[in-house]
Amino acid sequence: MAEAKGIAFPSTSWGKQKTLVQCFTIVAVLLYVAISATAVRSDTALSYWLTIISTVISGLTYFLKAKQLINRSDLE
Repeated sequence: MAEAKGIAFPSTSWGKQKTLVQCFTIVAVLLYVAISATAVRSDTALSYWLTIISTVISGLTYFLKAKQLINRSDLE
């Protein structure tokens, strides 16, 4: 909605970090499935939590940013 009105809504560093963490988690899970190594399994557990935390933080930053834009009168 904002970009349709010419207001920029770019990605944030949190969103980029979240993508990086998700990619690392995918690789860790694929390695675990491929070789079933104990060391990789412990990394996947940590990766799951890092992915969840970064996803929530990233989502909150986008939500708060969108909320500010929605409250602007020039979007109506």
